[in-house]
Amino acid sequence: MNGTFLRAAPALVAILLSSACTPPPSMTPTRKPPGLKTPPAPPAPPMGPQMFAATAVDDLENAESVHYFARRRDGGLFVSVRGGRFLARAVAPDGTPKGTTSTDVGAAPSGDVDLVLGTLKPAADGYVLVWVERAADRTKIASLALAADGTAKGARSDLTELDDEVSWVDVLPRDGGSLAVWERSTGNTLDVVGLALDAKGAPAGTPAPLLSGVLGWNAAPDGRALAAVAPTAAKPADAEDPGVVPTGKVEIVPLDASGKAKPPIDVSASPTAQPDVTVAEVAGKLVLAWTDVREIDVAVWTAAVDRAFAVSAAPRRATPPTGEQALVTLAGASPGDMVERGLLAWEDVLRAPPEGRQIHLATVAADGTLGKERATLSFHADGVAPDLGCDASGFGAVTLAPAWQGGPPPEDAPVWPTFVRFGLDLSVQSAEPVRTTVFGAEGVPYLVHGLSCAAGACSTLGTGGEAPAKAAVIALTSRKTDWYAPARRDPDDAPPRAAALTAVYNGEQIARLAVTDVPGGHLSTWVTYYAEGDIGERARKDGSAELWVAAVPDGAKAGTVTPVQLSKKAVSVGGVAIAAAQSGKREIGIAWVARERGESQVYVTKVDETGKKLAQKKVTLVARPKKASIPSEASDVALTWTTEGGEGWIVSWVDTRDGNAEVYAAKVDRQLAKTVPDKRITDAPGDAAEVQLLARPGGVLVAWSDARQKPEEGKGDIYVAKLDARSLAKQSPEARLAATSAHSRTPQLVPGPGGAVWATWVEDAADTEGSGGAVRFAVLDDRGAPTTTTTLPGAANRVIVSSAIACDDKACRGVAAKADGDALLLDAFSLGPAAQPTSLRTLLTLPGAGTADISPVFADRAGTSLFFGADAAAGTGRVRRLQITW
Repeated sequence: MNGTFLRAAPALVAILLSSACTPPPSMTPTRKPPGLKTPPAPPAPPMGPQMFAATAVDDLENAESVHYFARRRDGGLFVSVRGGRFLARAVAPDGTPKGTTSTDVGAAPSGDVDLVLGTLKPAADGYVLVWVERAADRTKIASLALAADGTAKGARSDLTELDDEVSWVDVLPRDGGSLAVWERSTGNTLDVVGLALDAKGAPAGTPAPLLSGVLGWNAAPDGRALAAVAPTAAKPADAEDPGVVPTGKVEIVPLDASGKAKPPIDVSASPTAQPDVTVAEVAGKLVLAWTDVREIDVAVWTAAVDRAFAVSAAPRRATPPTGEQALVTLAGASPGDMVERGLLAWEDVLRAPPEGRQIHLATVAADGTLGKERATLSFHADGVAPDLGCDASGFGAVTLAPAWQGGPPPEDAPVWPTFVRFGLDLSVQSAEPVRTTVFGAEGVPYLVHGLSCAAGACSTLGTGGEAPAKAAVIALTSRKTDWYAPARRDPDDAPPRAAALTAVYNGEQIARLAVTDVPGGHLSTWVTYYAEGDIGERARKDGSAELWVAAVPDGAKAGTVTPVQLSKKAVSVGGVAIAAAQSGKREIGIAWVARERGESQVYVTKVDETGKKLAQKKVTLVARPKKASIPSEASDVALTWTTEGGEGWIVSWVDTRDGNAEVYAAKVDRQLAKTVPDKRITDAPGDAAEVQLLARPGGVLVAWSDARQKPEEGKGDIYVAKLDARSLAKQSPEARLAATSAHSRTPQLVPGPGGAVWATWVEDAADTEGSGGAVRFAVLDDRGAPTTTTTLPGAANRVIVSSAIACDDKACRGVAAKADGDALLLDAFSLGPAAQPTSLRTLLTLPGAGTADISPVFADRAGTSLFFGADAAAGTGRVRRLQITW
């Protein structure tokens, strides 16, 4: 069988996989799994314009009959199994059958002998058919050479007989003949064996091992080499765990003129490649692509080798920084053809719309680099891939998609094979369902496969669903229609845009994180998430969250950052805050909450620029008996550095020691000795939460969310007060930034342009239909009172979850995270002088994040470096750094 198989009929659509793979990669990337069927199709849409031209080639006994189709420059050959015989019929380049009938070329497996696998490929001046048959627990591999006119060159040749089952078979071109290749599974790895065939399809030697103990492999289109993923240990890691995809290094294995394997050449020595390696020819070189886990987030990597199999382009990450990704396929030139650019297809690991999958496309050069153009192709199926083809003038795709005319398809639209033609810049030139009058009134074939494109024209083979099932070569003409196009050319990547995404930690899920600038990079700290349950019933249990810190140099790649664990006794709700000393020796303070012997206390830890612990002190020493039903707890820490009244750190937090949650503050000097004891800042009904601090000349601003206006509902507003940096006494009354009916939370204070202070916070969605919440902004005066407030609203289907802003001396920039189904969109915006936000531009789609608070925080005033926490596909927590180009 050749190519991708797409099935469609009045009651079903199904598809079989080509040599491409989709996540998670199978152990055998070249294997075609059974067809996957969709629910019965609804009534068909209007028939629309004329159908594609097609030429009937032959009849099959039924829709599931075995058949093969292969092409050469001078035409093609169709081979089917009918009545226990192999029947062949040659066709012209345009699909017109040659001769008046099919030619009987020999007996096919029948009766007690099962035809398991087979393939038909061009070889020398004709074709070679190789198949696998099994009977009585014995496996035979046989071949048959066919002339270009479809006649047999000789009798069947038995190539080998085995006890084991064969999981894949292929035919590769070779000077003077061909090379039969088959694959056997050896537990968790694969062995690949080859046997040279002469021009008549007979063995020209004995079977010889080509690959041994590999995780996955793929053959070069010209048959001169095999690409493989080889484990670097005797036993692949986690080989016994079916949920873990094994990894290894990428090799190219040249084949000599006789079809024997030469010593392998390392293409990527890093043992981080998943088994889905794929190879294609682009501009005379072999480009390899695979899914790689070396940078914590999985991504698609590419490399290239020249005609002498020297690595001409070193391995590099090919796909853009949008989180975890996986290879779908790589398409290049057909054997004997030349294309200057291939086509790489990949997808986000978790991101999938309800109706199917979104596959990303980019052109790829001979050095493995991607073009700047992007396209997205919809595919209405699981676990399979569309059929792609390349030629000198563009690209073709056959995908499964809802078929409709005149606009977007309704939910009950039928799903049909659909042809899409792309230009060299990935613009969508045409799209319409694959239909031809050969297959009746609706014209939709039951199965299509073998897409081929050359000189601007594409064609595919289709078969019908009713006996006798007709087989036809369909000419896929590019023309303008009003059919729904399941593809789009993505907008060019303009600022603001995601320039680089790096994962700096992979482990427990993230509760809160904070970051500060250090020379040459940033220092990030985070506390992991741990649900403690009823603290009163666990009175003597220590905290169980983890506190980490990591130095992240500018330009650091994933896997090169080494986080340092500061504690295993942290409390998730305590949060974490960080502030660097701005004078003298560079030292950084980290505020957090620990639980020891059932009592939570605020700590400050001092570290150097690398995260090495220098000192640590408790800020609070509070006996915490439960008052009524309210446990005494510390949470929501904040920290800032000041030189007023003696240099040191001011730390603030929320404390329930007096009953309800109130804001407290204290001050410690450079040696972490307390210089101002705990001072209660608020005294009001309702709970306070989420404290933030910002030191300014003449005082310190403190912001928090406070439910004093609606204590029974627990809905807070944002308040700001100014404290004296020496005594922590209030210098002015508390100011409410905005009075709203919805809950306001997660305030942030930043120094803004012209010396002003800017505040931002999230306003949750109100209890009214259509509310999507909002990001609110305020410009504050010297006392912390608002002089200007503005709003960036969300939408009912995209609710605001979190936000962050950064301001330098000229402008303010920000991000807003919005829930979009199971995904989270991270959008960028700018703010004008009057705090008016610009339109949003999506930087990233975070699959699987949903309504999770990713705790975004900018590391610099220019807003070019953003840190946030988001779970990986495997469920682990990750701290990521996003570089933004504005």
